[in-house]
Amino acid sequence: MKHDALEVQTTELLFRNTGAGQLASVVTAAILVLTVGHAHPPGWALAWLGAASAVSLLRYVMAQRFRACRAAGAEDLRRWQRSAIFGSLLGGVSWGIGTSALMVGASTGAARMLVALVAAGMIGGASPMLSAIPAAYLAYALPITSAIVVTALVDAHGPIDWALALLAGLLGLSLARSTRYYHTTIQRSISLADRLESSERLFRTLAESTSVAIFTYRDCIEYMNPAGERLCGYSLAELRNMPFAAIIHPGDRENARKRGQDRIGGQEAFSQYEYRIVTKSGAVRWILFHGARVVVDGRPLGLGSAFDITERRDAEDAIRSLAYFDTLTGLPNRRLLMERLGQVMHVGARRGDHGALLILDVDQFKSINDTEGHDAGDSLLIEAARRISACVRPDDTVARLGGDEYVVVLVELGEHAEAAAMNAEAVAEKIRHELARPYRLGSREAEYGRSASIGVTLFRGLERSAEALLKEADIALYQAKDAGRNAVRLFKQPGTHASPSAER
Repeated sequence: MKHDALEVQTTELLFRNTGAGQLASVVTAAILVLTVGHAHPPGWALAWLGAASAVSLLRYVMAQRFRACRAAGAEDLRRWQRSAIFGSLLGGVSWGIGTSALMVGASTGAARMLVALVAAGMIGGASPMLSAIPAAYLAYALPITSAIVVTALVDAHGPIDWALALLAGLLGLSLARSTRYYHTTIQRSISLADRLESSERLFRTLAESTSVAIFTYRDCIEYMNPAGERLCGYSLAELRNMPFAAIIHPGDRENARKRGQDRIGGQEAFSQYEYRIVTKSGAVRWILFHGARVVVDGRPLGLGSAFDITERRDAEDAIRSLAYFDTLTGLPNRRLLMERLGQVMHVGARRGDHGALLILDVDQFKSINDTEGHDAGDSLLIEAARRISACVRPDDTVARLGGDEYVVVLVELGEHAEAAAMNAEAVAEKIRHELARPYRLGSREAEYGRSASIGVTLFRGLERSAEALLKEADIALYQAKDAGRNAVRLFKQPGTHASPSAER
């Protein structure tokens, strides 16, 4: 039958540090014999020292045997406890006999007091070790205390001995009460340690069996479970020698660093956000991070968990790409174009800047599809998208509406309409020239020349709707086609005169 863990640990305490305790007992006995033993026959003093040493040796051997074999069951455990109590009783009796004899034979009151104080010290010193089982301590302390009290009363030489008997009795009662306190404290400490150990085992079992990365950190990772090691590719030993930010993607590092500092500093008790990490192999993974702040050993500690959400983010990006981008060229589609155009118009309304909307298509594109096939046509559309994008600034937008039709939104062309028109037409001419360069489609060696027609309209702020701007640019596009293609036309509001550039 499995015995109680509490009983095992309390029994172990009885035999802990026994070697040092028994050595101290022998040394103390030898000092007493040398100090006050001259008043007794030498043979008696040495006999007592030998007996006390033999008892100490017996208790030491008993402790060593306990450590070697340990208790195998409840009955075996109780047998070891009885052995410990018996050993304590032998120690108490040997010291009680020696104390009484040394006090009686002492030549002065000071010598008697010295013997009593040393014996009292032996009682007090044994209390923390033997209090694990109160019976063991009482078996040791009672014979010594009784010897002091009885000897001081029976062989009293005056009021000092009576006082000594009273003090010894009070000391015995006090230590007996302390033994109960020590015993309760020891049991509570063992129970608490056992619960903490159980909690730690539970935490480690949960942490090491879950698929969620769990870690603690201050300036660097202090603990990470196996799931975390698999996620980032680093071992815990490697992470402990690296700054925490080292595995975070450079693009997210500053945000994660600031959030971590705020959390450790107590400004942010809990957080959840997404960022990228770079694994040991160099792969980029998206994680969903949960962070909290705890205090351990008086110092703040970050506690975090992380889920790998790379597949979810990839799926979201794919869905967003399908919703907002052209699948062939990767350019924004009509939906994203209208969103960006609306944003540009609102910004222009605040700043007073002009913008321009360009619509263009590749002249005679259908003939490429008819004569060379759709693969050749797709290659031309992709190359056209690349060339158009190379002609504009990063803040401008290039979109594909469908077929061979592209839209370009130019921003920040200036406050004056004439200068804005010149800038817009200059960009349109640059695009026209780029699109007119020969194309090499697919693996074919032959080069194909194509021109482009472009329609341009200016706008400022919210004076006209986005749909109206598209219609105006479309009108200008057809004016360019009517003029023989490979041309740029600027839309003019009714009642205005076309600029020379618009008549090309």
